[in-house]
Amino acid sequence: MEHKKSKALLFMALYHLLNKKRYEDITIKEICDKAGISRMSFYRSFSSKDDILIGYCDEAFENFFEDFSKLKNPSGYDLLLAIFSFWEKNKRQLLTLEKANKLNLLMPQFESYTRYIMSKLDHSELSIIKKNPLSVPIISGAAYSILLYWLNNNFKETPVELANYTLHMHD
Repeated sequence: MEHKKSKALLFMALYHLLNKKRYEDITIKEICDKAGISRMSFYRSFSSKDDILIGYCDEAFENFFEDFSKLKNPSGYDLLLAIFSFWEKNKRQLLTLEKANKLNLLMPQFESYTRYIMSKLDHSELSIIKKNPLSVPIISGAAYSILLYWLNNNFKETPVELANYTLHMHD
């Protein structure tokens, strides 16, 4: 539990510093000082500032998937709505990543998360897409592109609108 708390403190410290300074100007020492964590503790969990951001994204995904997995037989619409609602809930963190020019860290994570979600889709209408070997790169690439669009459009659309646009883009 202490390890998890340290990771959360380090993320919060980096997040607060990002609201005051450019990402490139923030040092590991500053993050550790702000979090009240020793550098040795930092290096037990992370090897770089990027690792803090990736670790936060991974933990957020675990929370997202835990909530999503409670749905019985989710449809494609349910998945899209859950993703877009999750992004809306984490809008401030996404904007901070964008400001730090670190949204690119999400693309490999999206691929990993997509692969994981698809491995768990055995009892839903979504399980059929697992048969296509291009499903992971197509879905994760589209998700990343939609997120960039939404950020650049100042989150103008609601999660419901995005889900409908995405699901019915061929209409």
